[in-house]
Amino acid sequence: MSAGAESFWAGLPLGRGVTLLAHDANGLAAFAKPAGVLSHPNAGGDEPRSLLTVRYTLDGEFYEWTPATGAPRSQPIFDRFATCMGYSKDLENFAQCACAGDLVRSHQPPAQNACADYMAKRRETAALSPGDQMRAFNPPAAADVVVPTMSVIMFMRSCERAGEPSHERTLRCACRVDYFLEHMDQRTFSTNDQMLAAIDTQVAASDRYCP
Repeated sequence: MSAGAESFWAGLPLGRGVTLLAHDANGLAAFAKPAGVLSHPNAGGDEPRSLLTVRYTLDGEFYEWTPATGAPRSQPIFDRFATCMGYSKDLENFAQCACAGDLVRSHQPPAQNACADYMAKRRETAALSPGDQMRAFNPPAAADVVVPTMSVIMFMRSCERAGEPSHERTLRCACRVDYFLEHMDQRTFSTNDQMLAAIDTQVAASDRYCP
């Protein structure tokens, strides 16, 4: 994971007796936990006796929570996407991993062949203009996410590429993505155009919000 501000580490929902020993600029952290505290929940109801006392996604193998600031953390989305992609640069695999991310983020059970149908639609739109392709970024029918994973990844990448690469810029871009998701993921839109207009508004607002 990428490192966040000190407020992120200070606000971790640590389990009983768990302490944060150290963390570095890359986001690597070391914890001390008492005997009997789980590294992660193994089943429902295990959260109170785990390293972090919040929801854990077994399929994606990550903790997920909303910090006291109210901003959801986008890091699990990027972690899962990176794991799915590995060293591949293939655009087809990019879309497949984005679809898988949508299904994991969803609160709905995945439909059979959901990603196959999604991939077929993506191939149909490959020759369209970027704007029209944005309108085809709908998640698969089985997912109920508001902002598709593909849009989240592209937003982060476009932010990082807009200036000189640096650790500070990565942190600012991550802040913008978190702000963006906080203000988008609780909304519904009747059309893609309505969603795109809201995306433009929140992208601009995130630029003003993040230092």
